[in-house]
Amino acid sequence: MKIQLSDRVTGWTLQPNTALHGKILELQNAGEKIIDLTIGISDRPIPEESKNAAISAIKDDHVPYTAVGGDSELKHAIQNKLKNQNKLEYELENIMVTTGAKQAMFEALYVLTNPGDKVAIIRPYWPAYIQVMKMLKIEPFIIDVNDILNGKNVQVNTKVLLFDLPHNPTGKVFSKEELLSLISFAKKNNIFIIADESYEKLIYEGEQISLATLDESMQDNILTIFSASQSFSMMGWRLGYAVGNKEIITAIEAVQSSITAATPYISQTAVAAALQTNDAYTEKLVTGFKERRNEIYPQLKEIQWLECKLPASGPYFWCNIEKLTKNSVDFAKQLLEKEKIAVMPGEPFGTPGWIRIAFNVNQIPVLKDVVTRLAGFGENYEKEQRK
Repeated sequence: MKIQLSDRVTGWTLQPNTALHGKILELQNAGEKIIDLTIGISDRPIPEESKNAAISAIKDDHVPYTAVGGDSELKHAIQNKLKNQNKLEYELENIMVTTGAKQAMFEALYVLTNPGDKVAIIRPYWPAYIQVMKMLKIEPFIIDVNDILNGKNVQVNTKVLLFDLPHNPTGKVFSKEELLSLISFAKKNNIFIIADESYEKLIYEGEQISLATLDESMQDNILTIFSASQSFSMMGWRLGYAVGNKEIITAIEAVQSSITAATPYISQTAVAAALQTNDAYTEKLVTGFKERRNEIYPQLKEIQWLECKLPASGPYFWCNIEKLTKNSVDFAKQLLEKEKIAVMPGEPFGTPGWIRIAFNVNQIPVLKDVVTRLAGFGENYEKEQRK
């Protein structure tokens, strides 16, 4: 019998960066020496407190199901962190623990939209936003954030504005004035906001401001999503959380109860321990990334065909390669084949002619060698294009 998949999965594919990372792992497992600069991962060990909490839970055979919305200890730790670090005050019933920030985003869009609705996103956008919208049969409405920030009369007919702050992939940290402009835009157009603050801790210049702190009248109309992956190097522990209006949180909890139910307790107790420590861990994490950024950026600037801005946040350089080509997929493919260096092409972010380079290798000499090889590859690529 021929297998016939449902209409719901028509057009679905692996998220581009996930698919590319999987291919790189296959090549590495086959013995290829690939330098993977595609995804934002930290090579720092997780906090010792998190290790100890997880090990204790295992040794004590304390690995229960928790409430779907999250373990009480973790939710109290999140509540205290929100108050002391984000200047956000929420009751426990306004907090939802999820298996990664991506699950929080999916569930939020699931409960806030219907098939055929439009959701506004800012270009360049995180590729997962588009993938989730395809799954939910909702339509992305792409906007240029500069039009809003410059006061242009942008008219939209969307239910939700979804964007990340700090911004991935550009590394932009929005100022208070810029965030107020985005809130004003949402109020004018009667739009709900999902604020993805997953990179909140990786700040080099500027100040991270949680959107929901800026306008009390909008607090019920902003759902904020956070992640343990970037703040505590806990990518594989898969834990995020969302905070906002009780009615929305309750609906998300109902959806999650039929998908994954509670996030694994091991991850919850590990993150609870991390949140209850001081900021010393995150400060070292940020210092390490900033040192790499500062060492590599001057070398990138010397490449004639490459244009990169100094990122104010996050673990990426966002670089324009249009002097060579607008086909960044082909560029990245050939770079991987010929130099064994993997970067993310700009097409999945909605911006052909760009590449994203993660400075996730904790060896500055290796990164400097990568930039040297990148420069040479680009010169050869340009010659090939002229033939």
